[in-house]
Amino acid sequence: MINASFLLPVPPEAIIRDPDWNIFGGTAVPFENHWYRFFARWHKDTTHWGWATHSEIGCVVGDNPIGPWSEVHTVLGCTEANRWGSHAFHNPAIIFSEGKFWLFYTANYGNGEFWDHRNHQRIGVASADHPLGPWKRCTEPIVDVTPGSWDHFITACPTVARGPDGLYRMIYKGVSNGPLPFGGTVRMGLATAEHPAGPWTKQNGNFFCVEGVQFTSDDNYLWFQDGLFRAIVKDYGGHYQSKAKEALVLFTSPNALDWKLASPDPVLTTFHLTFGNERRGPFHRLEQPHLIFDPENRPIALCLSIKEQDDKVDEDLCYTVQVPLSSA
Repeated sequence: MINASFLLPVPPEAIIRDPDWNIFGGTAVPFENHWYRFFARWHKDTTHWGWATHSEIGCVVGDNPIGPWSEVHTVLGCTEANRWGSHAFHNPAIIFSEGKFWLFYTANYGNGEFWDHRNHQRIGVASADHPLGPWKRCTEPIVDVTPGSWDHFITACPTVARGPDGLYRMIYKGVSNGPLPFGGTVRMGLATAEHPAGPWTKQNGNFFCVEGVQFTSDDNYLWFQDGLFRAIVKDYGGHYQSKAKEALVLFTSPNALDWKLASPDPVLTTFHLTFGNERRGPFHRLEQPHLIFDPENRPIALCLSIKEQDDKVDEDLCYTVQVPLSSA
């Protein structure tokens, strides 16, 4: 089980940033002696809020899971069609199973206004034999909204792990009905399937939320290791720890539905990271945690997305890093 002591300094080659693009989220997978790093990106001209209207999913290639990386290949991008999943692709999460790569993502459509796109978010999946594609997209969302339920407005931010029973489990985000444009409360729930393509069945219950708090958590990560499901959870308000107002916190579960803190000191990191010999932060955002695993299924790096300044500062572009993990 990883903990805060596993995080090593971020080397320069592990930083993916671009002077013209916001880079956000994703993870990396090995294939035929190369590593393929996926993330969302949107052009700086669309402002920080362009993630909802103009985001696409890109991939870079390297010989090492930490980098350096090639130029960006766009694998899922916007189309002209005015239907589900045609205008923006975000929150990529990739697994290899059933002899294929499966790229889970959030997609939407809308009229060009931020909230219209945000409130049309749904979860999809694409499959391919090679990380660079061609990718075959699903024709309909694999996890749609349920009117009147906790995921009335949106489904988003999928993270998927397969248990020892062969069942696939997905943690995802939903927003309940409430005053527009935001809606009601943000909650996390579980869906299960016998195959990555589905059908996905929603399970009862919510987690990583606090009664009376509208937005407790976001952008979590799920995996299975050493007999337990594990999660890295973004704690928005010091609800699960006392070290900082915001932190990434570790949880464990026997079934990916009933969760408890992983230890008395569950903080994986506050919104600070070490770059070389320099400790930096607190960042405005430290999000989209995803682990990178080697071919022996050992976690070797932690992908994180950073926005250093407030969301209103459009000149401060998001970027992503791979934090190397020690084996101790």
